[in-house]
This record gives sequence, structure tokens and C-alpha cells, in this order.
Amino acid sequence: MFEEDGIDHRSNDFKSMLENKIEEPVIIGNSHQDGMALWDGVHRLAAAFATGRTLPAFVGTRIPLPHAFD
Repeated sequence: MFEEDGIDHRSNDFKSMLENKIEEPVIIGNSHQDGMALWDGVHRLAAAFATGRTLPAFVGTRIPLPHAFD
């Protein structure tokens, strides 16, 4: 499917995510809209969702440093 479309090596990475266990966690953190947002791992999340699998995640909060650049 991917090879015949002429898509580069990234398609093979996604194909691998669909076929194999995803080891690298996604990163979820606070957003500017007072909620949570996916910071890293869109393709891993899509592959897990498409295959009905769970995947590891780091969940955290970005803490602003007061006057860090004043």
C-alpha cells in the first residue's frame, strides 16, 4: 500500500508502527487553553488509535519560570 504510492521512508516508519508494538512514549502536557495537548507523538498516537492499542505516555506540566528572561 505505502510502497506503490511512492512515499518515502517515513511511510515505512508508520507501517512499522501499525505492525509492531510502539515503545517510544508520546508526550502530553498542558496547553494554553487550560487543557491538555499532545506535545509529541502524533503519528504514534494515530497508529495506536488505528490498531486499537494502547501506548506509553509521559504526562506533565510546563511550569513557566518567573522573570527567567528579564
